[in-house]
Amino acid sequence: MLDCQTPKGQIYIKSENFVADKIEELSEGKAKLIKFRALTSSADRFAVSTISNKKLALIEIKSRNLTRAKLEQDYNSEYIISADKINRCLKISTDHQIPFFIFVNLMQDEYILRMKIANAQGEIVIPHRIAKKTTQATCNGGLKVDSLYHFKTIPPCAYFINKS
Repeated sequence: MLDCQTPKGQIYIKSENFVADKIEELSEGKAKLIKFRALTSSADRFAVSTISNKKLALIEIKSRNLTRAKLEQDYNSEYIISADKINRCLKISTDHQIPFFIFVNLMQDEYILRMKIANAQGEIVIPHRIAKKTTQATCNGGLKVDSLYHFKTIPPCAYFINKS
């Protein structure tokens, strides 16, 4: 069974869908988000123009069980994500010549973190570093050692959206 099919995984899927709906709402009808079909896809969604039907951006949506204050204090204002995930998304972004964004629902807080990761040429535009670290393997637990991108959650490349 895939993690996304477990009860805990379903909570994170619901959170992802909430963020997708919020992004569409904030676009004021100018964009719709199209979900990748595969359960284990390399990214979550394309933002597509409702006028021209062109792909506007690649969107990766994550949910983390923490607050903005905890992200700033305990994680040095850095969002951490697998280098493998980022590299796959950068390839998709470059192939389609669209920018790549990550949105993170801070589940214990009133905020969604928005980060522009790369431009349409696949160049990373946000302050970052790469390091190996032991992390939780999935939302259901476990541990893994992974190469991770640490993205700074500071403006202008990142900002916080109020959920309400």
